[in-house]
Amino acid sequence: MFAGLDLAASPRRCSGYALIGRGRRLLKLLCLRRDEEIVAELGADSPVIVAVDAPLSMPQRGAFREVDRLLIARGGRVLPPVFKGMARLVERAQRLVGRLKAMGLRIVETHPMSALRLSGCPNALRLAEELGIGYSGFETVLRSGPKDLVDAFISAVVAMCVEEGCSLSVKGADGEIVVLRRVCRR
Repeated sequence: MFAGLDLAASPRRCSGYALIGRGRRLLKLLCLRRDEEIVAELGADSPVIVAVDAPLSMPQRGAFREVDRLLIARGGRVLPPVFKGMARLVERAQRLVGRLKAMGLRIVETHPMSALRLSGCPNALRLAEELGIGYSGFETVLRSGPKDLVDAFISAVVAMCVEEGCSLSVKGADGEIVVLRRVCRR
């Protein structure tokens, strides 16, 4: 199983969570809030890989990390981790990822908007169809949101693609962001 987490900076806001089963079937789209809820859900599901939509480190200097600049050069669009609110997101992500790694989970950083853009697919539904991911019962959410859940789904697709070879890893001295290879030919 493969999980995607669109982490919110505050536990008062929805952190989208998606789970894709090995049969390429979307099993869950949930809104989780507290760290304990996130840890419990991931602990119960035991995914092979979790792709987290949140910066996992801060830049050493300047607004962007080297890995952010490398992703932007490839066509990705990310916000600087030093923007207001982003620093809180990084802190929460680092704390949560530490707990998840202690549970033996493999974590990768992703950026769903950049992943979708680089995949060549116009939306999450087309991405699911192109990769043969069953989404019965979730069509409305994937078509029209909420964005937290759509980003969680795209993140779960990234996690699946790490295992199945359809991901693209952008590495810098200060981190790694995993996105998608082109899968849609438009």
